[in-house]
Amino acid sequence: MPASVRLQSASILVFEVQQVVRGGSPKWSCDFQSNIMLKILWGSDIWRPKTVSKPTMSTGCGSTAPPAPRDAGASSTVQQEEFTLDRAAFTRTLRVVALRLPTKLCNAAVKQLQNHVLRLRHVKAILKSDDGNDERRVVLLATEVEEGKTGDDITLADLPAPVKAFVEAAKEEQASDPIISSSPSSPISLTIHQVIMDYNCFTVEEVLKQFFAPLQMEAPTSFETIDHVAHINLRDAYLPYKRLIAQVILDKNSPRIRTVVNKTGNIETRFRTFPLEVLAGENNLEVSVRESGATFHFNYAEVYWNSRLSTEHGRLIHSITKQFQARHPRSPLAACVVWDVFAGVGPFAVPLGVKGCVVHANDLNPRSHHYLLANINKNKVDCHVTPYNEDGRVFLRERARRRLPVHHVIMNLPASALEFLDEFSAQREREEEGKEGQEEEEEEAEGLFDYLEERPYVHVHCFSKADDPTTEALAHASDALGCELLNGKNGVSVHRVRDVAPKKEMLCISFPLPRYSELRRGGGGGKRGTKRTLDEEGKGDSKAVVQSNAKEE
Repeated sequence: MPASVRLQSASILVFEVQQVVRGGSPKWSCDFQSNIMLKILWGSDIWRPKTVSKPTMSTGCGSTAPPAPRDAGASSTVQQEEFTLDRAAFTRTLRVVALRLPTKLCNAAVKQLQNHVLRLRHVKAILKSDDGNDERRVVLLATEVEEGKTGDDITLADLPAPVKAFVEAAKEEQASDPIISSSPSSPISLTIHQVIMDYNCFTVEEVLKQFFAPLQMEAPTSFETIDHVAHINLRDAYLPYKRLIAQVILDKNSPRIRTVVNKTGNIETRFRTFPLEVLAGENNLEVSVRESGATFHFNYAEVYWNSRLSTEHGRLIHSITKQFQARHPRSPLAACVVWDVFAGVGPFAVPLGVKGCVVHANDLNPRSHHYLLANINKNKVDCHVTPYNEDGRVFLRERARRRLPVHHVIMNLPASALEFLDEFSAQREREEEGKEGQEEEEEEAEGLFDYLEERPYVHVHCFSKADDPTTEALAHASDALGCELLNGKNGVSVHRVRDVAPKKEMLCISFPLPRYSELRRGGGGGKRGTKRTLDEEGKGDSKAVVQSNAKEE
């Protein structure tokens, strides 16, 4: 059965198979490598279930269809069933047509027949001649030969017209040149070459797509990379295949990736950490990450880190330094003071310290504080960055009580940072004796942050599930702060950071902090217009807020 094969691009080989039938020659297209994968999947024992709770269960499924996808509410017995990958099942031998020709004609052949030369990953299109003649080469063509056929059965009539035209033109040129025609390497002939394709020839996406295609499930090919760790976040339906997925990711990304983990639960702690399960590779979660000109070392299971936020980290660091230099053109960055309320291991604080800014960096998680201190020393910014291990509310109030300078406040805790904005509307306690019995006019009340002559900029991150996330985020921020924030007015801006999940977006609101009198005029609802002082109730509020909002994330 003759077949014509055409190469559409350098990476994906798309071909048309012409089937000779009575009444016409219909054509259809398919992916060359996908076609091979389908034959491998359905023609071999690739489905090998491994049961954790029932060792006596059958260890093979033959060529039968794979199990149906599991629903989220499936029973625990189904959840215990796991599948491992048989790499040998991907091995297949392809028999393709090859041109045996003089070495000096190889470049011309590849150039003229570029749409008909075999281009598969990990397969060379030009090889040494199989007859031992060093003056000849073999050029592989993208035409598969049926089993049972030999080289003598292949004729030019079976090949595409451009291949036929090239061979005929080359033979005529040889015949007209007596020197070339007398050379033992001159004859151009057709032969059959065997191409061994195995598991190594396919990418993560190709392997997993073909594995899950019969299940009518999308292949989970995306993952986050943290140094040598690949973090996948699998839905319940994929849990029976979790080790198979992890092993494919490990195989195809080694040696760069040495560990594959999956999140087994939600962020339900006030330290914003989540439980992880090592699915493949080394049980080593100590990582080192280079970002924004700084190096960070930490244990991925003990702190919160998201590599997908690297762009946001760089954007805000650049914005802070650029804005300070614009407002203070004659001042060095060493005069810029930043408060990082939820600093983590220092993705904002340490790079700002590297640039020369003075940073007060705080985090409630003792392990984050531990690694923050280590990263400060590792990057040699201990003279610029001061670490704290306090509650966010306490950190803000104590800095303000001591009347410390600040130009920018970073609040990167998107699940609950908006709830902390009411600290900026707190009233300063009376510090002079003899005033306890005196009544002051409402206009004379002083806010906790009114000592700052230059109003600092606040950068607060948040989540939104609304159809209009900007409007919703500003409404919540306005309610917590006690004054209306309007995007694009009075220095207020909203940056849309990234889509966290379907219909869930992360944003960053930046605004100059209003004075206390302006906050109190913002309205009388909620916490606006109320006197706030440092007390034990306030200390506990922030922890409760983080716990309740983290469950939502």
